[in-house]
Amino acid sequence: MVSYPFPPPLHGFLQLCQRIAGRPTDEEPLYVLDCGAGGPRPPLALFVEHGYSATGVDIDPERVDLAREAGRAAGLDFDIRTGDMRALPFDDRTFDAVYEFYSLCHLSRKDHPVAIGEMRRVLKPGGLGFLGFMGRASWPLFGKETGRGEIVFEEGGEDVLHSIFDEDEADGYFESWDILQKDTIVQRRLHHWRDTSSDDWNALYDPGRMDISHSAWNEAYSARLERVNYTHYFYTVQKPESV
Repeated sequence: MVSYPFPPPLHGFLQLCQRIAGRPTDEEPLYVLDCGAGGPRPPLALFVEHGYSATGVDIDPERVDLAREAGRAAGLDFDIRTGDMRALPFDDRTFDAVYEFYSLCHLSRKDHPVAIGEMRRVLKPGGLGFLGFMGRASWPLFGKETGRGEIVFEEGGEDVLHSIFDEDEADGYFESWDILQKDTIVQRRLHHWRDTSSDDWNALYDPGRMDISHSAWNEAYSARLERVNYTHYFYTVQKPESV
């Protein structure tokens, strides 16, 4: 068993998989793929604990190693390898379920349909997918938009690309899928922002990386608990049986 909690959206996807595809057995195993699976807290662990045959890819070899170490420490058996979700190293119709969790948002806008097409390709007919899109409603965005729905801001000490979307904008990516469910998840981290002093708030301002004036930023301090949010649009989709 792992010692860390799994995010609620993944529990919801797992439950839907169990309702639609049933529960895996030795006679009828179910295969799940995580795109962007690396890191010290691999979500694949949730599916392994519920009997799935679990595979993951991540483009960063160091994060692959971290996930492998976490799996070994928890006594869990999953296959995670270095790979690119834009060119998945698997045959067509391999998996019963495919998902990503806060990974797709790091691709450019032009690469989104490529990765989504790859996820669809490796799914069996009737297979389920779970994908998320970072919302433009998120605020503050510590980076300037390029004009193409892409921003670069610091994350973990590095500049990281983020693609952002208006609500319903990503619907067009799923014209050849059946959309089963769409959820808007808003994270606010109120405990963090409540304890942020006005001086600390002011220190966050970076004129070279933010599309807001310094005075407007300072004025926003009093309303920070109402305004600060990280919004994501999650789609649960199904590949049609007839494909």
